[in-house]
Amino acid sequence: MNEKNTKCNSVSPSDQFSALNWLTKGMVLDCQGRHDEAQIRYRKALELDPYEKGIWDRKGRSLTWLGRYEEALGCFDRAIELGARDADIWVGRGISLHALGRNDEAMACFGEALERNAGCEMAWYHKAIVEEELNLREEAVRSYRQVLALG
Repeated sequence: MNEKNTKCNSVSPSDQFSALNWLTKGMVLDCQGRHDEAQIRYRKALELDPYEKGIWDRKGRSLTWLGRYEEALGCFDRAIELGARDADIWVGRGISLHALGRNDEAMACFGEALERNAGCEMAWYHKAIVEEELNLREEAVRSYRQVLALG
């Protein structure tokens, strides 16, 4: 049985609804910079619906803001395993990898994000930062120009 079928069989509609409520509360707290408190809400949401990729994504972003990059990577990876395909997941994963000094992997993530959405400003921006750190000045300038062109 695949995970999609498992989700349908094991998470009730009321639990899915409650999980989304907890997710929303976590997102509001993140917007207020209250990331530790947001983590509590994401944990509660995942207890109710561990198959919702959006919760894993938001938990990963919040962990990134807390500087808990390894944990964040686990969340992004789980979201991807569950079928998350948007560019933002890959940007978040790349930011965490960059913070851990894993620049080659970070660049691959930003490339993946740009394959999914060539207009993703955040992917171009973070790609430029890593290029600059790697002394790839011309590439960094091109990436920064993309950011400006998109903005």
